[in-house]
Amino acid sequence: MKEREDILDEIVSYYRESPDFNGLPIYSMKHHNNDVLSSLVDEGLVLVLSGKEVANPHIKALNYNIPIETQKRNISAPASYAVLYPTAKALAQIDADLTRPYTALLEKGHAQLEIIYFSVEILERYANNPQFRIIDFGYRGSIWPKDENEGDESLDNEYIRDYGMAYVDRPELERANGVFIRDLSNLSSQKQMLWKGFEINSKVKCKIHEGFYRNLILGEWVTDFWIFTPFLRK
Repeated sequence: MKEREDILDEIVSYYRESPDFNGLPIYSMKHHNNDVLSSLVDEGLVLVLSGKEVANPHIKALNYNIPIETQKRNISAPASYAVLYPTAKALAQIDADLTRPYTALLEKGHAQLEIIYFSVEILERYANNPQFRIIDFGYRGSIWPKDENEGDESLDNEYIRDYGMAYVDRPELERANGVFIRDLSNLSSQKQMLWKGFEINSKVKCKIHEGFYRNLILGEWVTDFWIFTPFLRK
């Protein structure tokens, strides 16, 4: 029983203390027991990712549905480069920092490329602020401080690498914006709370633009552009 606790604690601690909520490579474990690890997988407390199933097993990018038997085989296969993650079940009782709500989601085991949806009004804060630049391609965009404002501590390195056009699932057309948890988690506590104020209730269904999904999740080229682009380039 003590060995089981030591192994689970090692996986949880590594995940929480790593720079980007990384998984623990099985070859780096201090405490190692294939039978105990298999039992933790059976209990839904540990997720095993490997290079056989995902491009980068050191980051839990998405919510993967990898069969339990496949995960257990990868534990004992040296060539699989297995990486271990605590599941949301294993992290349910931890005390996350709620002043950083999106970092807290990662601490609780959410996927880094999980999308959170916001009212489009959040973009007005940036569009009306001369300190920021917005580049928008219609289906996705980016927000960052203008070059002359880089290093301004008051901006807290405020930077959204990618936001996506989204739609609220209602009969009438209602736009929204989707942002990866990973981008949101890099914001300061103050800015995370600001974004939280514009968050759309998770019970409201939203759909991200197909181009955003194809480009940033599937890694495909997207050649579409919005109708205003030719006018803006004149």
